[in-house]
Amino acid sequence: MSTLGLIGLAAVVLIAIALVLWANGDKQDEASADPEAVIAFARTVAEQVSSETVVGYLLATADREPSAEDINRTTSAPIGVTDARWPRVGGKKMAHAITLDVSQMPEVAEVLSPGTVAVALFLSDLWYHEAYEPLSPDAAVLELTAEDLATGENLDTPEPVEEDPPLTTKATTFTAHRIDLPKGLFERDFFGESNTDLVDKLESMVLRFGIAGARPLWIQGEEHDKPVILQFNEFLADMNFGDAGAFYVFQDTAFMQCH
Repeated sequence: MSTLGLIGLAAVVLIAIALVLWANGDKQDEASADPEAVIAFARTVAEQVSSETVVGYLLATADREPSAEDINRTTSAPIGVTDARWPRVGGKKMAHAITLDVSQMPEVAEVLSPGTVAVALFLSDLWYHEAYEPLSPDAAVLELTAEDLATGENLDTPEPVEEDPPLTTKATTFTAHRIDLPKGLFERDFFGESNTDLVDKLESMVLRFGIAGARPLWIQGEEHDKPVILQFNEFLADMNFGDAGAFYVFQDTAFMQCH
């Protein structure tokens, strides 16, 4: 075979290998985005390391706008929030970031006030907030009852900060999936060096979702010692998370950490 022929054959082989790797990578991405695959992997990790587990809920975007009946919603008109209860900063209505239905999450609801069936987070602005630390005035958390939710959507939403071009936000709804997470995921030294790869893989899979309950997966270290209600990032909501950051929502405050 000529030199050119060998070069051509080598190129074909390299392309074939690249396509196989690409296909496998695509399958891994698909698996990572599948709640049931993550739930099964978390169970496997717990079994392999004989770890106790903590209950959480993976929050997976449904990639559609919320209907008037959807309680789980991001960056849309809030539900169950009248003008009288709408949080304000500087006299201006705050922007609705996310509402979480906790009515089917007893492990989350138990740390909230009696009668609470949903929790809503508001920010001074979805893109230009400064909610960088606990108790920031740029974030407000509301507990909602069934009676509150019965009032329906409040479409009188505030105008965003003016920019040219304006920053747009895609509103979505999401679904919740119960998951038993190994406690060691939140206490990294629990696993020891031999299980580092398992922990890293599980963490990367879990972080493709929002997480209700369980414990915070801190980016910059612990900043609040109350039970967490919700942790979410850009995979769930279209808003400002800084550099690959996340929001942590508690009963009394919410704030962002980023890299």
